[in-house]
Amino acid sequence: MKQCEYGECEETELYPLITSTEDGGTKRYMLCQEHHQKAKEYLNKRPENIRSRMAGLFGEKFADATFDNFVTDPKKLKKLAKYHGGSFSDQQLRSIKEAKEDVSAFVDQSVSDPSGTILLFGREGLGKTHLAAASVRRMIESGSNAAVWYSTRLLAQIRDTYSQSPSKKSETVKSIIETMTSRDVLVLEDIRESCFSTDIKDYIFDIVNSVYREEGMLIMTSNFTVQELRAEDRLGPHLVDRIIDPPSCVKHIKGSFSYRAAKKAYKKQSNQS
Repeated sequence: MKQCEYGECEETELYPLITSTEDGGTKRYMLCQEHHQKAKEYLNKRPENIRSRMAGLFGEKFADATFDNFVTDPKKLKKLAKYHGGSFSDQQLRSIKEAKEDVSAFVDQSVSDPSGTILLFGREGLGKTHLAAASVRRMIESGSNAAVWYSTRLLAQIRDTYSQSPSKKSETVKSIIETMTSRDVLVLEDIRESCFSTDIKDYIFDIVNSVYREEGMLIMTSNFTVQELRAEDRLGPHLVDRIIDPPSCVKHIKGSFSYRAAKKAYKKQSNQS
């Protein structure tokens, strides 16, 4: 009877594991449950696999996002701002630096036990998604798994249930929420105006509450401030209080213009030089 292919292990209840080879092919191993799990954990931590997972979650744009390559240097930021006809105040520069430092420290405290909430807010293009992606990368490197849901995707899936019968709709929404919250880390990207209808708010509360009960980690981004989100015609105080309930890291990234747009303008100018 075939035995586990790991060392001298003699277990005979085996599970297949398929890995990529250097020449672009694949190789199949038959391993016992213990060594199968250890091999998966090892493979998941390989840099090329982490990058692939990041690209799947955030797209190629943020596949290499880390805390180290998040720009906080005042000279670089001011130089970028110049090419977009904007500027950063000292307060805005401090908010960017503090956001990076505080989020990084919060994630470091959570790697062994993913829990709590990171809420990043501020105008578009200031690095909220970069910091969210950097946080997820660090959690993945420590062995956690993650799911990323953009608000547009969530809204589309929920709206697809509107034509279903009440019982079918309930089952579908329950399945969506279970899928979203089955990971160690859940990212809800870009909480926007379209999320503020009563039924959508109820679903977001169910999602947040599920993560809260399971003591998982929730990362959220929004262009709205906490005070704006607390308004009754937006998420409301009850839901926002649940989101930022400790342990949490709530950071306002301040800027009078889009860092992302400035970076594009800088690259365009450099290419023309």
